[in-house]
Amino acid sequence: SLFEDEEELGKYLRLGLNTEYDNQIQFSPKDLILVGGRRGAGKSLCCANIANSVFEGGKSAIYFTIEMDSRSILQRLCSIATGVPAGRLRSKNLSVTEWEKVAGWWASRFQRGQELLHDYKDHRDFENFHKKLTTTCELLPEKQLDVVYDPSLTIGKIRAAVETKVKGSMDIGVIIVDYINQVKRSNTPSRGGQYDWTEQIEVSKALKAMAQEYKIPVFSPYQTDASGEARFAKGILDAADAAFSLESWEHEDNCVTFKCVKIRNNAPIDFTSTMNWETLQMGPESAMTPVEKEDSAHKTGEDINDI
Repeated sequence: SLFEDEEELGKYLRLGLNTEYDNQIQFSPKDLILVGGRRGAGKSLCCANIANSVFEGGKSAIYFTIEMDSRSILQRLCSIATGVPAGRLRSKNLSVTEWEKVAGWWASRFQRGQELLHDYKDHRDFENFHKKLTTTCELLPEKQLDVVYDPSLTIGKIRAAVETKVKGSMDIGVIIVDYINQVKRSNTPSRGGQYDWTEQIEVSKALKAMAQEYKIPVFSPYQTDASGEARFAKGILDAADAAFSLESWEHEDNCVTFKCVKIRNNAPIDFTSTMNWETLQMGPESAMTPVEKEDSAHKTGEDINDI
C-alpha cells in the first residue's frame, strides 16, 4: 500500500517535549530515537517526560532503568504528572491539595482506583489508601508506566520483557532504555569491555532491530563528551533514525535546547522548551534560549529579565 492505515498512523510517537515540534514531526513506530548529553544535563528527565506524555496519551511506556531504581523513577513521573515539586514529594512534605494530586495520579494506574480515591478524600490517609490499592486492585492491563530496574541490563533481558508485554493486552507506545551506553549485548564479557566501541554500536543496532520487529519506537539517551560528540563510539548514531544533543543551560534559565544532529525523512529542526527544575517538567511550551533573550534585548532595548 502507498499509505499507512489508521492503525499504524496511531502508533506514531509525539515526544511531548514541545508542542510546536510535535505539530511538525512525529516518529514512526519503527524508529530509534537518541538524545545525547553530558552528565547532569537532564537525559533521564527527558526519558521521564516522554514516558509521562505517552501515558497521558492513553498508551503504556516501558521504562528500562539501569542506574536509578524503580521508586526513584516513579517519583519523578509523579512529580512531572502532578506538578508537585520533586524534593517535597520525596520527603512527603506535601499540602492537602498536593496529597490529593498524588493520590489521583497513583489511582489512575489501577482498576477500581477512582473508587478508592473517593474513599481517600474522606479519610485522607495516604498510607491506608496506597495499601488498599496495591493489595486489592489490579494494575490496568492495557495502560501502564512499567518501570524495569536492572543494573546489569542486556539486550536479551530487554527483549524478553518486551515480548512478555507484547503478548499481553498492553498497548505500548514507547520503549525507553536509560541509557544506551550502559546496556550490554549479553552477560558474556566482551574483549574490549562494556565501553568498547564495537559493543556500543551493536547495542544500538539491536535496539533499532527491536523497534522494527515489534513496531514500537525506542528512545534512549547517550553520553556526550565536552565537544558534544558521542562518547566511546560515534557509530552508535548510525542505526538511529533521529538523534538530538541536549543543552540544559543554567538552572535559572529554565529552558532546555534539543539540537537535531541527525534525522531521516524530515528536516533537522532544533527546539527549545521550558524547564521547571522543581517539578521536572520539560515543555511542552517553547522558550527562548539565554542567547536569544540577549539578542532580543539588544535589539529592543528591553531588560533581559523582562523577556
